[in-house]
Amino acid sequence: MTAPASERIPALDGVRGLALLTVVVHNTAWISGASSHFVFKLYTSAAAAGWAGVQLFFVLSGFLITGILLDTQHAPDYFRRFYVRRTLRIFPLYFLLLAVAVFVVAPLQGDTPWAQSVRSYQWTYWLYVSNWTEPYGYSVHGLSHLWSLAVEEQFYLLWPLVVWWLGARRLYWFAAAMVVAGPAVRWAMHLSGLPQTALYSFTVSRWDALAMGALLAVAVRHAPLRAMVVRWLPAATVWAFAALLLLIAKQRGFHGHELEIQIAGQSIIAMLSACLIAWTLPEQQGRASALVRRLLELPALREIGNRSYAMYLIHIPVHVFAMPLFTRWLQATDDLWHLPRLLLYTALVLVISYVGARITWRWIEKPALTLKERLAPA
Repeated sequence: MTAPASERIPALDGVRGLALLTVVVHNTAWISGASSHFVFKLYTSAAAAGWAGVQLFFVLSGFLITGILLDTQHAPDYFRRFYVRRTLRIFPLYFLLLAVAVFVVAPLQGDTPWAQSVRSYQWTYWLYVSNWTEPYGYSVHGLSHLWSLAVEEQFYLLWPLVVWWLGARRLYWFAAAMVVAGPAVRWAMHLSGLPQTALYSFTVSRWDALAMGALLAVAVRHAPLRAMVVRWLPAATVWAFAALLLLIAKQRGFHGHELEIQIAGQSIIAMLSACLIAWTLPEQQGRASALVRRLLELPALREIGNRSYAMYLIHIPVHVFAMPLFTRWLQATDDLWHLPRLLLYTALVLVISYVGARITWRWIEKPALTLKERLAPA
């Protein structure tokens, strides 16, 4: 292993921003209604593929978390430092959102079906297991997006033990095996009769994305492997993108709950996500890498990336509260203004989510970050 790969890569903030924007566009597009206009159909078809933004989040998480663990694996407080820092980063805002839903909004709703679902299924969110229960109907409207955070939290819980036990060399082959096994695992889940959405939300269904990021994290910390990544990245990107286009053409779209997309598409997006991250490495030279970095380092995109966690948490509740107010207006007429209205609505959700993220940063995340550096300095 080389020295810790501690260089700051600003473009990775842009990767977070891109993932967040993709997810928000995906989730807000479901309010649009039907249309006969080609451009509108094209936009909603593209938005339907926005589930890939969550896959990008998983790969980036695997890359960054594995890097942190590899760089600190010989520290005497390896476990304590990691778990304290992750707890202070993730828990305050997550549990605040959950507490507001359970103890404020649900009581105000009385005995409505939504309030009853909160009382019945809140435990799945407190325990970070909603990704395992939602395929069986144990979910709360407005909180269902928290399944991806359950996957992340389970990864945070187990992966430090894996890295500590295996070390870098064996971790590389272990992560590679997880990547290869991913489609087979999802196919076996399908044959076993599990709900279709289980292939989308179970942790074992997404482990190849997390492992893809981990594989890249190991590679960039080993000089020969890092050189190999740089050398083969253009070809890998072209082949992965070609596979994506072929799958889209075959399926006539890229909907996340179709079997073929779940089995093969999730792996293809994981590979493309790893390629995108690799294009930000300083060793990547040429016009393509310069363009990728220039786009990902746009100040607005980086700012959204830095607020992406809070925006992800907030945007679905904002969307749920806004839908009754805007659905009739959005679907009123199927004319040339249909798409602009949808774009304006999406922008509204983004702006409100960003303002909320700025507020929570000032009063929740920033104080927790200060405490994090005091209790478990990087």
